[in-house]
Amino acid sequence: MIPTDYTRYDCKLGDRTISYEKLCREYRCRRCGSRIREWYDAAHPEQPWRVRCNCARNDFVTERKLAQSRSDALEVADGLPVEFLAMVKGE
Repeated sequence: MIPTDYTRYDCKLGDRTISYEKLCREYRCRRCGSRIREWYDAAHPEQPWRVRCNCARNDFVTERKLAQSRSDALEVADGLPVEFLAMVKGE
Protein backbone atom coordinates (compact mmCIF):
# COMPACT_ATOMS: atom_id res chain seq x y z
CA MET A 1 0.00 0.00 0.00
CA ILE A 2 1.23 3.46 -0.84
CA PRO A 3 0.83 6.17 1.81
CA THR A 4 -1.02 9.41 1.04
CA ASP A 5 -2.24 12.51 2.91
CA TYR A 6 0.90 13.04 4.98
CA THR A 7 0.67 15.07 8.20
CA ARG A 8 3.32 15.74 10.85
CA TYR A 9 2.58 12.52 12.79
CA ASP A 10 0.65 10.19 10.48
CA CYS A 11 -0.53 9.41 6.96
CA LYS A 12 -3.29 7.51 5.19
CA LEU A 13 -2.55 3.93 4.18
CA GLY A 14 -5.50 2.77 2.16
CA ASP A 15 -8.53 4.01 4.08
CA ARG A 16 -6.80 3.94 7.51
CA THR A 17 -4.82 6.67 9.22
CA ILE A 18 -1.61 5.19 10.63
CA SER A 19 1.06 6.91 12.70
CA TYR A 20 4.62 6.98 11.43
CA GLU A 21 5.65 5.19 14.61
CA LYS A 22 3.36 2.25 13.81
CA LEU A 23 4.46 2.21 10.16
CA CYS A 24 8.12 2.05 11.16
CA ARG A 25 7.41 -0.67 13.73
CA GLU A 26 4.99 -3.01 11.89
CA TYR A 27 5.48 -2.48 8.16
CA ARG A 28 8.23 -3.33 5.65
CA CYS A 29 9.03 -2.38 2.06
CA ARG A 30 7.11 -4.58 -0.38
CA ARG A 31 10.06 -4.71 -2.80
CA CYS A 32 13.19 -5.13 -0.67
CA GLY A 33 11.78 -6.07 2.76
CA SER A 34 13.73 -3.39 4.62
CA ARG A 35 12.40 -1.35 7.50
CA ILE A 36 10.62 1.94 6.96
CA ARG A 37 11.97 5.22 8.28
CA GLU A 38 10.58 8.70 8.78
CA TRP A 39 12.39 11.57 7.09
CA TYR A 40 12.11 15.27 6.45
CA ASP A 41 11.83 16.39 2.80
CA ALA A 42 12.34 20.13 2.34
CA ALA A 43 11.20 19.79 -1.29
CA HIS A 44 7.62 19.56 0.00
CA PRO A 45 7.28 22.65 2.23
CA GLU A 46 3.51 22.22 2.58
CA GLN A 47 4.08 18.91 4.40
CA PRO A 48 7.75 17.94 4.63
CA TRP A 49 7.45 14.79 6.77
CA ARG A 50 7.45 11.52 4.79
CA VAL A 51 8.11 7.80 5.23
CA ARG A 52 10.05 5.49 2.94
CA CYS A 53 12.41 2.53 3.01
CA ASN A 54 16.15 2.52 2.35
CA CYS A 55 15.66 1.73 -1.35
CA ALA A 56 13.60 4.97 -1.68
CA ARG A 57 10.34 3.15 -2.41
CA ASN A 58 7.10 3.85 -0.60
CA ASP A 59 5.03 0.73 -1.21
CA PHE A 60 4.57 -1.02 2.14
CA VAL A 61 3.26 -4.31 3.49
CA THR A 62 2.88 -5.61 7.05
CA GLU A 63 5.65 -7.81 8.44
CA ARG A 64 3.10 -10.60 8.89
CA LYS A 65 2.06 -10.51 5.23
CA LEU A 66 5.69 -10.42 4.09
CA ALA A 67 6.50 -13.46 6.27
CA GLN A 68 3.46 -15.30 4.88
CA SER A 69 4.53 -14.58 1.29
CA ARG A 70 8.03 -15.89 1.98
CA SER A 71 6.61 -19.00 3.62
CA ASP A 72 4.32 -19.63 0.65
CA ALA A 73 7.25 -19.24 -1.75
CA LEU A 74 9.29 -21.84 0.18
CA GLU A 75 6.34 -24.22 0.16
CA VAL A 76 5.99 -23.90 -3.61
CA ALA A 77 9.75 -24.35 -4.10
CA ASP A 78 9.65 -27.59 -2.08
CA GLY A 79 7.24 -29.05 -4.62
CA LEU A 80 9.33 -28.24 -7.69
CA PRO A 81 11.67 -30.76 -9.35
CA VAL A 82 15.35 -30.50 -8.36
CA GLU A 83 16.36 -30.00 -12.02
CA PHE A 84 14.10 -26.98 -12.33
CA LEU A 85 15.43 -25.43 -9.12
CA ALA A 86 19.02 -25.94 -10.31
CA MET A 87 18.16 -24.25 -13.61
CA VAL A 88 16.56 -21.29 -11.83
CA LYS A 89 19.52 -20.87 -9.48
CA GLY A 90 21.88 -20.91 -12.47
CA GLU A 91 23.80 -23.99 -11.49
